[in-house]
Amino acid sequence: MILAVIRSKIFKMMHWEYFPMLIFASFILLLHLFVSPSGDDITYGNVFYKEPILTFICDAYNSWSSRIIIMPIAAFFAGNPFWLFSIINVLIYFLLSFMISKLFVYDNNLKTNWVIVFLLACVPFVSMMTTAGWVVTSVHYLWPLTLV
Repeated sequence: MILAVIRSKIFKMMHWEYFPMLIFASFILLLHLFVSPSGDDITYGNVFYKEPILTFICDAYNSWSSRIIIMPIAAFFAGNPFWLFSIINVLIYFLLSFMISKLFVYDNNLKTNWVIVFLLACVPFVSMMTTAGWVVTSVHYLWPLTLV
């Protein structure tokens, strides 16, 4: 009896239209377990706590005027424990896939959501880790894409 109830709950969850997003978020979370800050992540993390925030913002304005809001946020997450960024970043990835689904999917929700998840999984995660760094790249490009 209990086994049948558990089986029906699992079956129902696997056929839930947003189940692919949960799998994708789990994949991103697993990926975060094997990633460490690199590149600009280290630079941003060191700069943020060595100078006043206003100085950092003024320098950001003089060199990257369009990024005066984003750069301190990236520096904050780069200068704090990586698990904090990981939690927020997994939520952002989930939110991105969820919003794409809400905006564009009308029929065959489960199948189309799998397509959305597979397309998002095609993002070259390795290049994000080896260039500017996972934190800086995500905060500068993924987060504004999702939140705007």
